[in-house]
Amino acid sequence: MKEEEPHEKAENAIARLLGRDLDDRERAEVFATLVRDESARDLLVKALTALDAVVKVKGPQKERIVPVKKFYRPLGNVLRANEMLAEIQIPRFPSPAAMHSFLKFRSRKSIDFAVVSVAAIIAAEGGICRDVRIALGAVAPTPLRAAKAEELLKGKAVDAAAAEAAAEAAVASAAPLTMNAYKVEIAKSLVKRALLT
Repeated sequence: MKEEEPHEKAENAIARLLGRDLDDRERAEVFATLVRDESARDLLVKALTALDAVVKVKGPQKERIVPVKKFYRPLGNVLRANEMLAEIQIPRFPSPAAMHSFLKFRSRKSIDFAVVSVAAIIAAEGGICRDVRIALGAVAPTPLRAAKAEELLKGKAVDAAAAEAAAEAAVASAAPLTMNAYKVEIAKSLVKRALLT
């Protein structure tokens, strides 16, 4: 029996979720959305960050693997001259029955950038959290994983009290500037809602 690969290509994972194969245009859009610096990539980047995805970058000299959470810089990404994004790889999540949620807070409707966004993926068994991934967006120059919140939830029932504690842990080390301190409360609220959705 062939052992299952620990990673799968992003387009295969997306196709599996959609229940159909992606056409060439859609496949190209996945890559272009990841590279472009715009709000359209918000959902994709946070989800890939939460899933511990990596990207394969190819250039004239060599190829390299970069975690999605390290792919972005405050002003752009880590692609060098003559490099291109060749593949997105997503580690297989421990539970195929994992629940996922993506929430974003905007000051206006769909045309606006997210003020704060949260992606959460939870694998529970018998009501107990076995694995969880939480990624925050628009709270720092690059996407952030809420590692303290994740550790707090593992092995516990995900109820209102646990979600509240995880939300507090997600922002415990926040050091906002005066002009964006309001984002802390929004992030806490979104983390709690994402975990209970």
